[in-house]
Amino acid sequence: MFETACQIVFGIAAVIALASAVRFFIILKAGKRINAEIVKSREIKQGCYVHTLRFEYKNKSYEKEDTAEYSEPIPKGETREIVFNPKKPQKVHFTSELKKGAVLSLGVVLGGILLVLRFRYWIEK
Repeated sequence: MFETACQIVFGIAAVIALASAVRFFIILKAGKRINAEIVKSREIKQGCYVHTLRFEYKNKSYEKEDTAEYSEPIPKGETREIVFNPKKPQKVHFTSELKKGAVLSLGVVLGGILLVLRFRYWIEK
């Protein structure tokens, strides 16, 4: 019974992580990559910063707040690669954060699969 419950829980975790990884890869593949300048950092809670980014796309200038939360502010004037939907550039993502998220999600998928297999085949009954 315990083994079956563990298989189900780890299997569900692997599926959710796989969906998350696919989402990250879709954003990276379909989005427009461009360099953006950090124009402002704002502490939203103690030790948690978001950044206002400035970038140009099709001769139009945008200033948008990032979706990541950092433990330290990124210095004003630095540039970072971002990804955004060219049809709706309201939401921006740091490319590096999307890549990290995809790798971590794939790691959870692999871990979930290994744990399901462990409880399925390597636990003595």
